[in-house]
Amino acid sequence: MVAITTVAIVGTMSTSLVSRGPGWLSRWLVAGVAGLIGLMLVVLSTPRLVAYAGLARLPAEVDANLKSGQPISGATLFEARTAYEQALKYVPADATLNLNLGRLILREAAMPGLSQALRRKALETASLHFRAAISGAPTRAFAWSLAALVESNKSGPSGRLYNLLRYSYYYGPYEPSSVLTRSGIVMPLWQILPDEFQRFAENDLKVLWWVHALRRDLFEIYLEAPYPLRSHIRHVVLLTDEDRQSFDTLLKDFLAW
Repeated sequence: MVAITTVAIVGTMSTSLVSRGPGWLSRWLVAGVAGLIGLMLVVLSTPRLVAYAGLARLPAEVDANLKSGQPISGATLFEARTAYEQALKYVPADATLNLNLGRLILREAAMPGLSQALRRKALETASLHFRAAISGAPTRAFAWSLAALVESNKSGPSGRLYNLLRYSYYYGPYEPSSVLTRSGIVMPLWQILPDEFQRFAENDLKVLWWVHALRRDLFEIYLEAPYPLRSHIRHVVLLTDEDRQSFDTLLKDFLAW
């Protein structure tokens, strides 16, 4: 009787294990793989989390003024550059970090009293970061625009400059930051611009008029332009009598401000 009972118990256990076998193992395998993937994601994301955590300690004015284009004070500018350089040690290919560090270095290059040699070194360093930003996010127009800005400051008009501008126009024809940057580059070169880039520039001028927040920038470009170019700007941008009347009224307000 004992033997029968023992056989019955062993048989029941054996049947239970067989019935749990493949499904039971597969569930554990799935759980194990999911846990491993989760662990890998945590490990991979840790450098990025550490990098951006360091930036969180920067004064709020850094991020706000990078977005608005407002100045950043010298001491804060140095602190921000140091923080971004530290962050890039963790994620050297991060497109956003490279873009913002390049922008900070551009501000250093524009500081008064900087020697020509230091200014050129700053431009070279900024260019490296903008190119790294392009490598990390090739469709980000603003990175192409800023790379073009550095190139124009370093070497003036060239095939390399026009190539950078072409990609900027291609990826961001209506992006406000790129429109402003490109306009600052090409409008002083208007007389020698290839026809292709004059057409691109005309599109940027139209955007400056269409976007109300950018009209002040259009007025500045207009007032700095020689009179023949002013006439061309009016012809290209102001397509109706209402546009022309509005432009003249707002321009008077701008001059009186």
